[in-house]
Amino acid sequence: MKLVVDSSSFAKRYVQEFGSEKLDHLLANASELALCIILAPEVVSGLNRRLREGVLSHKNYRLIKQQLLNDIRDALILQVTPSVISHSLSCGQWMPSMWHAPSSGKRICLSHRMGDN
Repeated sequence: MKLVVDSSSFAKRYVQEFGSEKLDHLLANASELALCIILAPEVVSGLNRRLREGVLSHKNYRLIKQQLLNDIRDALILQVTPSVISHSLSCGQWMPSMWHAPSSGKRICLSHRMGDN
């Protein structure tokens, strides 16, 4: 299965929260990982916020950042184009009830769905 993830979904790999286990399962079964070109900077920005808030130690920040870079080394990098934006906006049409689900559940579901195509 091809899997496309966004930064909010992929951050669950490093921070345990609702959806982390589902993401781990999807990643374990993925034959190919694709992500947007801005994923790494967005995840690192979130890690920086946690560092500033004192939730994350400097040591753990460095370890997680290195793990992120290792995890995305072989990923397919998607550019943000009008076509990509149009496709992402149309994803909600295949399962409108998902828009009432918790935000993190939507992201994983949409990422999973996009990866099936």
